[in-house]
Amino acid sequence: MRQIAKPNIFVPLLFILVLYINLFYFISLTSNPYIRSDAWIELQHFLIGFWETGWFSLEDLYRIRSVTHHAHPMHRILLACNAVWLGLDFRLEALFASFFVLGILFVLLKDLLKAKADAII
Repeated sequence: MRQIAKPNIFVPLLFILVLYINLFYFISLTSNPYIRSDAWIELQHFLIGFWETGWFSLEDLYRIRSVTHHAHPMHRILLACNAVWLGLDFRLEALFASFFVLGILFVLLKDLLKAKADAII
């Protein structure tokens, strides 16, 4: 009877852990708590209206500055969430996003190990 080898999960988990510690350390040292880049425009045109009325419409989410500019509604929704729950501290937003990266890595690792185990059978 053929013995089925189980995939070794220790090495990939150790690799992910080392990468994530590096990412977490880099974010904690270099992230900026202040508004910059496109967030200034969003603050002026979107977030001030959101604070005044307490809500936003689909028109607010898809409004663009000029013809060459594109609408980015997800960025505006995340900016509103950051304003309400994190007080516009972009360091916390970056650390929160890094937890999602870690979650995605674990999902990919689980699928990879499942595919490897299926290939062995």
